[in-house]
Amino acid sequence: MGKKIGTTNFSFPVGNGTVERRAGISNLSVSGEFDAKHYGSTTNTSNLAVPIAQVDPNEYWVINKISGGSASVDLNWDNSKVTFPPYALSTIRVAYYTAGQWTNVGGSATGDSFSSGDVSSNSVSSFGSFVIGSTSIVLPLQLVKFSARRKNNTTEVLWTTERESNLSHFEVQRSDDGILFYPIGQVKAANTIQARDYLHTDPAPIKSIAHYRLKTIDTDLKFSYSGIATVYDRRNNSYFRVSNPVLGKNIIIRAGADHNGTYNYYPLCPQRTAYPNR
Repeated sequence: MGKKIGTTNFSFPVGNGTVERRAGISNLSVSGEFDAKHYGSTTNTSNLAVPIAQVDPNEYWVINKISGGSASVDLNWDNSKVTFPPYALSTIRVAYYTAGQWTNVGGSATGDSFSSGDVSSNSVSSFGSFVIGSTSIVLPLQLVKFSARRKNNTTEVLWTTERESNLSHFEVQRSDDGILFYPIGQVKAANTIQARDYLHTDPAPIKSIAHYRLKTIDTDLKFSYSGIATVYDRRNNSYFRVSNPVLGKNIIIRAGADHNGTYNYYPLCPQRTAYPNR
């Protein structure tokens, strides 16, 4: 814990025991006494007062006023020490926890949200918990690529992300029909803003067509799904395509090795058309 007495601007040399994560006060109206402490894992991140749309979930500070008047609160971020969400610089604000909500106390930011920077609040007279927030929502993840491929007797599921923020983990799911999926593994999220490659190996894949997708779970338990990646095991089955020239699409059919012939395609409308298998 850091402590300050006087009228001059001051930066509290606080941190999490591993890295220093300073906070400061400036523009004091009168001589006062303050103390400060740094914490990880911001509490009540979903309790937000408009216009605050998000707050940094990874750290916050408690600055107490023992005596004195008003002052500005100075906070900072440093991605080399604690992961910071990729907020647009113009949206960054200082938020103060009051009446059960993180409330905007203004401020303007300088620096680079992908590396380090600073933000100072408006003058405040009430003190307590402070965090860096944003007036706009940043998506927790950009999924750059998702794919699956056969490798020997396994299937490798691969994906690449950028700008991870507030993620808990990834759940790899598999299906034999592309409709009903079930989990086959979990991978912890790195929560890095740089591009990151992931790999999960399915050691006992389905011996035919298999469909894979990715479920991304945020720290607040919200989730989203990727697109579907499909792999085919051609060692055990033969596959061919029946074309639909009207819609410009194909139907994949599994059959034995001897599947030459003519196949009938029945659309939903009352019409039948025969397409040869080539």
